[in-house]
Amino acid sequence: MKIRIKRKNKTILKEAMMTPMDLPEGYYVMIDYDPGSIEVSYGFDDSMGVENELGLEGAVDATSLFGGCIDDVYLINTANVNIKGWGPMLYDVLIERLAEDGIAITADRSLVSEDAWKVWSYYFIRRKSEFDLIRMDVSSKSMGKYYGDNKERWPFKQLTPNDTSDDCDQNASMEWAAGKGDWTVYNDSERAMAVIDNPKKAANWHKQPISYAYIKKESDNSILEELRDLRMVRGA
Repeated sequence: MKIRIKRKNKTILKEAMMTPMDLPEGYYVMIDYDPGSIEVSYGFDDSMGVENELGLEGAVDATSLFGGCIDDVYLINTANVNIKGWGPMLYDVLIERLAEDGIAITADRSLVSEDAWKVWSYYFIRRKSEFDLIRMDVSSKSMGKYYGDNKERWPFKQLTPNDTSDDCDQNASMEWAAGKGDWTVYNDSERAMAVIDNPKKAANWHKQPISYAYIKKESDNSILEELRDLRMVRGA
């Protein structure tokens, strides 16, 4: 069964990870991939004659940042899995499938919960060697949101002020650097005021794991390829 989760219902993907060999008989991973969007979800084949005792449901989806950032980058929109430990597999399949087409993945540019932040931190710290990290600068739009449109009054500069090709919204990165990033805890005003009142902290936005885009390197340890070998993948 495939489920679609509304954007406002973003939820955690725990670090603990199940493997393709853990998937009970009858289950598969469905990849719905169209230009500009991708969804990876769990499905169950009732025709195989086995009982669905696990009751696993979940999906992760992402969409392109068309015209809003650097080329060939998708951002995670929604993620939800009903059983702890099964979320990261969907993340990996989505990331690996996009990487096959030279596409990177990044966090939502404005709303990142603590639970989602931990997923990106895990990739950044524990699995950094598996990815090529793409540096994204902070956009004038993001700076203007907190500090106004007059660049001379900004408390810190962009990383590459003379190059706009890498400019991306970094609202969530600045809010997390300022100490109040979790949108499920702090409202819009509280998050914005943290950035405005703590510019020295906000200036460290570029150290946040969510400030980068990630593209998976080719590897012999591919979750997607393992699922394919087990004939547990459907769709693109």
